[in-house]
Amino acid sequence: MVFASDKDRARAGGELHTNFKLTGSGEYLTLVGPDGASVASDFSPAFPTQAAGFSYGVEGLTSEGTRGYFDPPTPAVENGTLLSAPLIAPVITPACATFTSALEVSIAPAFAGNEIRYTTNGSEPTATSLLYTDPLNLSATTQLRARAFDPGTAEGGATATGTFQKLVASSNQPGIDSPETFTSDLPIMNVEGFGTGSIPGPGATLKTARVLVFNVDPVTGRSSLLNGPDSCFGIGIRRRGQSSGGFAKPQYRVELRDENDDDLDCPLLGLPSESDWVFNGPWADKSLVRNSFSFELGRTIGNEAPGTRHFEMFLSTNGGDLIASEYVGLYVLLEKIKLGKNRTDLAELSPWDNSEPEITGGYMMRFEPPGIANDGPRATGWNSVEVRNIGTTPIDLSGAAFVDAIGFEVPVDTLLESGTASGIGPLDPKVKRRPPQIRTSAMNASGSSSYGFAPKADRHLL
Repeated sequence: MVFASDKDRARAGGELHTNFKLTGSGEYLTLVGPDGASVASDFSPAFPTQAAGFSYGVEGLTSEGTRGYFDPPTPAVENGTLLSAPLIAPVITPACATFTSALEVSIAPAFAGNEIRYTTNGSEPTATSLLYTDPLNLSATTQLRARAFDPGTAEGGATATGTFQKLVASSNQPGIDSPETFTSDLPIMNVEGFGTGSIPGPGATLKTARVLVFNVDPVTGRSSLLNGPDSCFGIGIRRRGQSSGGFAKPQYRVELRDENDDDLDCPLLGLPSESDWVFNGPWADKSLVRNSFSFELGRTIGNEAPGTRHFEMFLSTNGGDLIASEYVGLYVLLEKIKLGKNRTDLAELSPWDNSEPEITGGYMMRFEPPGIANDGPRATGWNSVEVRNIGTTPIDLSGAAFVDAIGFEVPVDTLLESGTASGIGPLDPKVKRRPPQIRTSAMNASGSSSYGFAPKADRHLL
């Protein structure tokens, strides 16, 4: 095997590297015999355009074999399946749009030679799905999915998704403009579930949906559903919250996803790139700005606090045209508190960090009572937090701080004790010690109760 790396290496027993590189767009390539003149094999006039994740070569053990792309690449061993073209996701045009009567959508293969199969119900296309031949004329809200197939082997490749939302021209909700005429001086986001039912509650599996994002036009100062979305994302979504979980205006946990349902880091409404977000419904906050104002004050004086953006929201779960009654009001986009370079950037502890100063400061602690995940008993009225060491050696956390439920770093009164605690797991193999335990006391008329949990203790702030 020879690497076209431009490293020019030919050491006995080592890897062979050429003194040139190859372009992905294709060029002439030849293998010359020891005499420096005779051509043993060549790609003439040029090998074709290449694609990441696929190799190109000759089928079989001789240079006269069939040439084509192979999936997957198999360096130094027998080639994989021979394909006529790389199975790259097709290109849907437009990729995302709103319309009022009908919309023409085209699908083009990323590589000539691919066969395109598609569905209009959100399901993954198969080799027996509809064959694309001509542009599609859509007349209803549609989730279009298109996938490349090899016509010879019927092997399927990557999938592309298009989101198309039909807007109703009249309003069925007093005081709310029709979707066709709806504009705002704030961004608009529309969560579209394509008729898969209501959004599940706290602790449930995230439901697959799509979100259409309409930014404010810098010229007009307005956002508009009719002008079409600036971006569209696949998402997972569920309701979130404890006491707020029962509000008439729910909060939602939202996770941006790619075509494989993996986390997708992207900026949203001008906030830094990440995959996890909160759509906060300010139901109890009649000013609609309490959280965002407080967070902004916190950031101004140097505390960590989530970034926020206000937006207006539609939530459509019926799968039909977007109607005015699916307007759910003003929401606040919050950065979900998590470890990450664009959120809370904590350095990771190594297994050898067992003493100060490496183990001091900056721990991220999460309080989530048992009922939050299964609609069971919920903590109410809690008013204090105690940090306890449950290992054999007390940890001095005097003056420590933690990020509370709304994102501020606040002091913690510590209560240290030695020994063990019931229900706590074994030593953390990463840090060679038991992590500290959080206990929260919920004070109410019947007395107090507490919940315990072991926080993630393998990262700290340098």
